[in-house]
Amino acid sequence: MPVDARDAIAALDKLIADLEAATKDGVDDAAHQLQGLVRENAPHLSGELAATVAVTGPYPIVRGYAAKVGPTLIYGRIRELGGRIPGERKVMTHPFLRWYQDGKPVFARSVRQKGSRYVLRSVEEFRPQMRNVLMRHWANAMRMV
Repeated sequence: MPVDARDAIAALDKLIADLEAATKDGVDDAAHQLQGLVRENAPHLSGELAATVAVTGPYPIVRGYAAKVGPTLIYGRIRELGGRIPGERKVMTHPFLRWYQDGKPVFARSVRQKGSRYVLRSVEEFRPQMRNVLMRHWANAMRMV
């Protein structure tokens, strides 16, 4: 049975569009799986930090799609990398940081914390699975042709 070139080109165009959509969906799926892992690995003093881990994207880049996963709290970066957390009015709603230690309130103008690298650990843990997530989405797209 002869194949019409126009039909072949149309089928290839559909495959390209389906793979493009599958790539975007795969990046979204992988980002949300990573989000869950980052939430699990985040320091859980109050649970606030873990609850603010969000996904931005996916959005198009030159060679496909990308997404960002990370905390949205003001001190999220400091908890990841380490550093000084100030208790300034321009940063916080009050001039002191406050927390409870041994059942007693503690107030400080700032604290210095070591980085916990919970986002980096999560990415390194998830990286081997990321390819499988994308491959599953691509395989599903190719089955539809």
